[in-house]
Amino acid sequence: HHQPRHLLDFFFGDGMLHSLQLSNGKATYCSRYVKTYKYLLEREAGFPIVPSGTSLNKMVNIFRFFKAIATKKFDVTKGSGVANTSLAFFANKLVAMCEYDLPYVINLTENGDIETLGRWEVDGNNPNPLASMTAHPKVDSETEETFAFRWSLIFPHLTFFRFDENGVKQKEVPILSIKKPSFFHDFAITKRFVLFHDTQLLVAPLKAMAGKGTFVDYDPKKVPRVGIIPRNALDDSEMQWFEIPGFNTVHILNAWENGDDEIVLVGSNVVSMENIFNKTSRIRLEKKSRFGYLGINDQAMKMTGVVKIDLEAGYEVGRRLFGPGCYGGEPFF
Repeated sequence: HHQPRHLLDFFFGDGMLHSLQLSNGKATYCSRYVKTYKYLLEREAGFPIVPSGTSLNKMVNIFRFFKAIATKKFDVTKGSGVANTSLAFFANKLVAMCEYDLPYVINLTENGDIETLGRWEVDGNNPNPLASMTAHPKVDSETEETFAFRWSLIFPHLTFFRFDENGVKQKEVPILSIKKPSFFHDFAITKRFVLFHDTQLLVAPLKAMAGKGTFVDYDPKKVPRVGIIPRNALDDSEMQWFEIPGFNTVHILNAWENGDDEIVLVGSNVVSMENIFNKTSRIRLEKKSRFGYLGINDQAMKMTGVVKIDLEAGYEVGRRLFGPGCYGGEPFF
């Protein structure tokens, strides 16, 4: 919303929603910022308060942020998220989400306007002041359960949980076998299991504050792995990890079970992990399914179009480019 005094950052930019309503031969377009706590606070102040990942090495930004906390102009328990990553519909709610805050509930009015109804305190009457939820929950269309997780800079670094068909959050399951704050962005579910992929991406805020790298860092010595845990687990004692060298996926396209002893996981693989944040990174599909819908990542995490791939036939079957100077975010099918 407010142009920051540093480089724009795709993790921390204020989320804006766009809607297109088609009715009676007419199209009604609307765009609105998600009115998060951060957005409303900075709109009133007239300048950025919460630093982004690319401004952590600027002491003036850190000082402004902690001054706002000390003077009680910023309440850390109300979150600092920007709701800029993904949309989901579950528990009869349309929610906008990012990686490090709770979802914001969105309403579409009859005349096509977009309203922010507020932050969803998913823990009900016992709110966790540091609660969050990442941006890619998974809904089981048969049971109507929704599975989600959060990551944290402090231990436990990964926690998964589920909502029942009424949207009531169930018992959290901390994954104690994650010893470092890795970057977990997506995951997968099957009929019986939840799958997490632990890649060579780490979260390194101290390195970013020292001006020696980005908020998300790359560890070439780490061996990627996939962890599998039963969906109804009450703790992580049944978690199994499988090392898969070279498998650095950010998004999972699908996962399913073949019988009792095989799980198929379909994801895109970042071949040159050290170059993931510049335009030289190569991302390719590693396993077969029928169709995949992927963003065309040509310029440093800017999507220049969407491509449809027939994985059985082995070639691209369609694409739509956005045009010169136009970029999108993550495609959603």
